[in-house]
Amino acid sequence: MIKTKVFLILCLLMFMSFFGAGLANGATCSIGEVWTAKEADRNWSDIAMSSDGKIQASPERGSATGGGYIYISKDAGNSWEPKGPYLYWTSMDMSSDGKIQTALVYQGDIYVSADSGNTWTVAGMGKHDWMNNAMSADGTIQTAVDYKGKIYVSNDSGHVWTAVGSTQLWIGVAMSANGRYQTAVADDANIYVSDNYGYTWTAKETSRSWKGIAISSDGRIQTAVDYNGKIYVSTDYGNSWNAKDSDRQWWDLAMSSDGVIQTALELPGRIYVSIDSGNNWTARESSRRWSEVDMSADGKIQTAVEGSMGKIYVSSCDNSSPTTYSCTPPDPISPKTACPGTQTTGLSVATPWTDKGTLSACTTGGKCEYYTASSTPATCT
Repeated sequence: MIKTKVFLILCLLMFMSFFGAGLANGATCSIGEVWTAKEADRNWSDIAMSSDGKIQASPERGSATGGGYIYISKDAGNSWEPKGPYLYWTSMDMSSDGKIQTALVYQGDIYVSADSGNTWTVAGMGKHDWMNNAMSADGTIQTAVDYKGKIYVSNDSGHVWTAVGSTQLWIGVAMSANGRYQTAVADDANIYVSDNYGYTWTAKETSRSWKGIAISSDGRIQTAVDYNGKIYVSTDYGNSWNAKDSDRQWWDLAMSSDGVIQTALELPGRIYVSIDSGNNWTARESSRRWSEVDMSADGKIQTAVEGSMGKIYVSSCDNSSPTTYSCTPPDPISPKTACPGTQTTGLSVATPWTDKGTLSACTTGGKCEYYTASSTPATCT
């Protein structure tokens, strides 16, 4: 019993030392603190990514007389490859696995892809002033907004669309993971919410110059931004809203699946990050002419794009402990070599590990591992 208690204390001390060293050596980072420029200067119009952040897509707006491609990344935004037809893209979204993607063309049609953006098919909607779109996690439920028209909904992954709602200067739309809860915002209008997959809409909040909207995966936490106004947060599915932060030229925002991590863009201005569901905000990155921002489900991978001949900026932050640490027990020892199919955990040496003398404790990933005091680790029997 005494020996077990001694080992417990050793493990606790090493565990504390383990995480302390991680902090001292810069093993942790702040969400959205560091942003790295990627790709060439282009007129980026939007950014979308899979739930793990590995697959990303950014359409190029081009110019009114020209156009651009859709750029696809399969390595969390580090490298990009042009895909799709050369058009005046305004918005796009993708399913949680990145396979189903839908992109909008301003004064053009809707294009859909079922192979992670490699090939595209026109939906045949005709010309509309498409401004923004969103989809459910599986890509089945989709909603797109026409800037000078109505809201359009699809329940077959973007192939057939139905016009719903009133005519507004629609700017943005977002939905819960299952597509049931949806919220749309418009210029100089109310916030509109739907709890039946976008088929009927109810006006909420005061009329403002809304520019962006984001929703948690369950639909409960929602945040909207008012240009030259404040950030507004709802914790009751969009029914009531509370103003946060200062008056700024807010343009767009994104949030993690649980709504805790949120990132908002000021145009022109800086990137602002919240790690408490939108209640408090911290300025990050330099002032730029930001266009759109998106993030992975856990908020650790974020990508923001510039809308006026700028770059793609990627922020990647893993606050988990590093996978490898040096361990310094009382005696110099070699790292333990795992026995085939076995592992020592807890406060006792598991079979087939054998106690070969005075043992020292070392912490790796929060688990206590035992070694002999010599340079040779405990042996397998």
